[in-house]
Amino acid sequence: MREEILNHIALVMGNMSKSDCLEEYHKWRENCLITIAEQRQINEVLSVGVKLLNNPVALFDSSINLIAYAGEFNEPTDGTIWEMILQYGYSKPEVFPKVEQKIISDWILSDTKTLHFDSALDPAHDHMTTKCFKGMLSMIDLNKRFTPGEEALLEELASFAELSLKTTEISGRSTSNIYYINRLLEGMNVDSAVLAQSLKPLRWSTEGEYLLAILKSSHKNDYVINSFIQRLKRSVSGTIVQNHEANTIVISDKPEKLKHYLQVEIPKFEIVASVSPIFFHLDKLYPSYIQAKISFSFSEPGKVISFEDVYTDYLLETISKHTEPSALCCPKLLELKEEGSPHNLDLIENLRVLLLSGGDIAETARKLHLHRNTLIYRIEKLQSLLGYDLKLLDESRYFYLLMSCMLLSQEPSHRSQ
Repeated sequence: MREEILNHIALVMGNMSKSDCLEEYHKWRENCLITIAEQRQINEVLSVGVKLLNNPVALFDSSINLIAYAGEFNEPTDGTIWEMILQYGYSKPEVFPKVEQKIISDWILSDTKTLHFDSALDPAHDHMTTKCFKGMLSMIDLNKRFTPGEEALLEELASFAELSLKTTEISGRSTSNIYYINRLLEGMNVDSAVLAQSLKPLRWSTEGEYLLAILKSSHKNDYVINSFIQRLKRSVSGTIVQNHEANTIVISDKPEKLKHYLQVEIPKFEIVASVSPIFFHLDKLYPSYIQAKISFSFSEPGKVISFEDVYTDYLLETISKHTEPSALCCPKLLELKEEGSPHNLDLIENLRVLLLSGGDIAETARKLHLHRNTLIYRIEKLQSLLGYDLKLLDESRYFYLLMSCMLLSQEPSHRSQ
């Protein structure tokens, strides 16, 4: 037992006796090892390990993308390296001055376990980083100045983090690039029994509730998307992540959780994203991928677009590519459109909303902000013009009039939002 560790624990825990500090240290090690043995997420291992440290820690991979972080921020992070890490999930080596890049590079190639350095980016704090399985575990003295004991504990925590990452890797619970998922994404058939066997490490079955998302960074480098994926994996456990057709494909058996996470986090990262509808059979993955791919064509940085959002727009655009839209419209409605008066265009819009509201006059009047009597007068005018009783439309005429109204709209609903 290193004396500096006991001295550090005494400071953290409030001047305990040496024997109590020793007991606390062994309890800490035991809790870390139990968390690893239970194959808990790496952020949980760090959360247990950071309890004897004064400052929060961040675990990075070899590309300096954030894997996980833990600890309390008792002081403001503005202007510190933590500000960039918490906002974007990475700390690019390029942001450090050339001299500091050289220091970090030499350290990575050396046999030295832990590096202390001052940075011009954050001169108020000391930086400390220690090597850890294909990456590094780092901290700055944000809350309190470093002690020799804290450095020793950081090195021990790095060894626990390394053990956790290796255990997870060996156990087969990797969530990257499952061969048979790639085959399904390409529209190929996969035997259900073979697919089920390949999913066993994830404890997935071929039937359940699933959601597929397509992601792509709007930035030129991979830092942002890699960092986002690392965060996503920690927040939505058991997620499958594939690289396919130059995009990142995410599949989750927790569809609502994934959808909520994307809606909250995507705007922060300026990532282009789309999602499929929820589906129920993994061996029927291909149609859901195509739906997400269609949605992706409508997406833009910082937004999550679902297939349901763009379904009508896609149909209208597809029809317009293959035939003249006016050729598919009700002639009477087409005449109203071509006359071009605001009143006629209002009639078309009133009919569209009425049909979408299932013929409910009160609901239609509410959506259009019209008086009920005004709406009734316009409906009667439309009925006289069309020669149909709008209350007695069969399915074909209902669809015919609704599609006519949509095709005659100046802009598809989603694109105009």
